[in-house]
Amino acid sequence: MTDVTLVGMGRQPEPHKRSELLEKAVDYVLENGLQGLSLRPLARRLGTNARMLIYHFESKEKLITEVLQAAQARQRALLQGLSGGAADPYAALEAFWRWFTSPRMAPFARLLYEVEVGAMQGQHEYRSFARQAIHGWIGFVLQGLPGSTPAQASLIVGTIAGLLLDWLITGEEERVNAAFGAFLEVLRKGGLA
Repeated sequence: MTDVTLVGMGRQPEPHKRSELLEKAVDYVLENGLQGLSLRPLARRLGTNARMLIYHFESKEKLITEVLQAAQARQRALLQGLSGGAADPYAALEAFWRWFTSPRMAPFARLLYEVEVGAMQGQHEYRSFARQAIHGWIGFVLQGLPGSTPAQASLIVGTIAGLLLDWLITGEEERVNAAFGAFLEVLRKGGLA
């Protein structure tokens, strides 16, 4: 009996296999990005075939949505590991910058920008994810800098996002880190008022 026959006969779902495929798909997307993502090469890399990916995830769009959600969950878990509780909120912001510009986090940053560009181009499957990511970062800043307003948090997130994009494009770590340091100094001297 072939897989097609089994699927047609009501083959029982295998949740562990689905979870395994999803984790491997996240690894693949973090390494290769979403642009030009095709099910056949993805399936080959995961040790399966495109038909089985559709069986487990229903469609390419649903697979991408789940991959983005799983990547976001991984990033949140890594963020939880970031040492918090610094008495100086600006030191915490600096620690966050060092964390987010680390080689370990670069694939997450590249994926975030790819999704944001897709959202700007009208790809509806990326729009809600991109908005959620932006609001998540704003919430993170609001929590880390008590007394800040959403507008101030948006300014901080926008500045960090711009500097992060600069770093990813140019690779000029020293200059971009110096720019972040200058931004942090402005914040320290003038506060958020």
